[in-house]
Amino acid sequence: VAPTFLGPTDQVHITLDGARQYADVAGQLREVVVATKSDIALLSGPLADLSEGVYIVGTGSTGSAMAFLSLSAIYTCLMGTGAALMRVPPPGHMGTAVAAHGVSQEPGFTYQEAMT
Repeated sequence: VAPTFLGPTDQVHITLDGARQYADVAGQLREVVVATKSDIALLSGPLADLSEGVYIVGTGSTGSAMAFLSLSAIYTCLMGTGAALMRVPPPGHMGTAVAAHGVSQEPGFTYQEAMT
């Protein structure tokens, strides 16, 4: 969504406050940005057809918030599915690494037996 266009730079009265630019919009000072031809040339996609002039800051949308929201929803679903598919091994299961070292798979083996 493109930001709100106020008009060409020669038709909008801009007030400077330090490094910020403000314009009077319906009796209220709003922060603005001036887009030049070189600024617009750097844009792509639906914002590439903007006109040269003054725009109100914070009125447009790049879609990045919705993209990250979608990615987080997909990630949450995948992690939830992965966690649901995890299984607890049956009682007494020692794993193949323990069995390969000749440790008894009977319950009650000692820590020293497991580490050797």
